[in-house]
Amino acid sequence: MDYLNITFDKSGLEVNSIAISAISGILFFVVAHPFLFKLVDSILSNIISIDSIPRDLLVLIHSFVFMALMYVTILLVINYL
Repeated sequence: MDYLNITFDKSGLEVNSIAISAISGILFFVVAHPFLFKLVDSILSNIISIDSIPRDLLVLIHSFVFMALMYVTILLVINYL
C-alpha cells in the first residue's frame, strides 16, 4: 500500500491487544445480552408505536452500538494504558 501513501501504526494495538480483547468481550456480553434486546425493543416500539421491532433491525442497531463502543474503547486503551 505504499503507492497510496497510507500508513498504519499498529504498535498501540499490539501492546494493548489483551486489554482491548478483554474489554471487547465484556462489551459484547452487555450489548448482546437478551435483556438489553428486550429493553431496546420496548423503548423503540413505544417511540415508533408498533408492536415489535424486527429482530434483524435490533441486531443491526446493536451492531452499530458495539462498533461505536469498540472505537471509543480502542482510543481510550491506546491513549491511557
